Amino acid sequence: MKQKSKITAIQKRTQKRNKYYVQLNTRKDRSYPMEILRGGIHGIIIVLFLFVAAVFGLALYRFMMTDEVFMVHNIHIKNNVVVSEKEILDTVKLYTGRNIFDIDIAGCCEQLLTFPDIKNVTISKELPDTITIRVYERNPLLQFYSGGYFFVDEEGIVLARISSRPDPSLPVVQGVEMPEVNFGKPVENEAIHLAIRAVKAYQDSNVRNALPIRMIDMSNPDDVVIETVDESEIHFGNNELPYRFMKLQYILAHLHQRGMLFSKIDLRFENVPVVMRD
Repeated sequence: MKQKSKITAIQKRTQKRNKYYVQLNTRKDRSYPMEILRGGIHGIIIVLFLFVAAVFGLALYRFMMTDEVFMVHNIHIKNNVVVSEKEILDTVKLYTGRNIFDIDIAGCCEQLLTFPDIKNVTISKELPDTITIRVYERNPLLQFYSGGYFFVDEEGIVLARISSRPDPSLPVVQGVEMPEVNFGKPVENEAIHLAIRAVKAYQDSNVRNALPIRMIDMSNPDDVVIETVDESEIHFGNNELPYRFMKLQYILAHLHQRGMLFSKIDLRFENVPVVMRD
């Protein structure tokens, strides 16, 4: 009897569990079409949003590329001294009336850097209608003669200028031969590059205020010889130039304290500088 009651209880629990699963599956079956409907609505909304965004983007693009408000009305060129505004504008084909978004900044910079006298350039757009070109020109550091006086900057680049007379504000390199000179290219002469290092060391020292340079003699590649405006000579050798200018500073201070003038100073010997007095 107890066995029969136990079987009946198991059957009832089984029937109850099966009824629950049937109800659960029924609810799932009823919700499935609703999920499909909601997914379809979401898809339609996304498509409509993308379509509206595309139409709006196209309209905005056309407005920006054609409307008068974005046409260039102001072009400012700054820092140029040697290269004229006309040369700059003609090179980059940049004039008022062009659409500001149609201007290739990187391409314009690349074109302007072909000028030997331009070291760097930046171009900026200032919406809605202004372009600013800022030019950084190369500054001559020294000059040398080769059928005319050519000018070189601190990087050894030959500037696009030549003169029949030397510039009195720049030292002249003598004792070098330059069969070929190319504007905008590094000068191919080691003696001139050594002279450049000497002038840069001179400018970085305190000597520049007391000892104006007139000429740099590079006849001997192992010896940089600087001639001052009063025709005194200073021999530096070809290495440790900043250190030798520092030594020269102390020697000049010593001579000045004693009221002495000199005609020649030789710094090629490490511990025994040679000073010849007038």
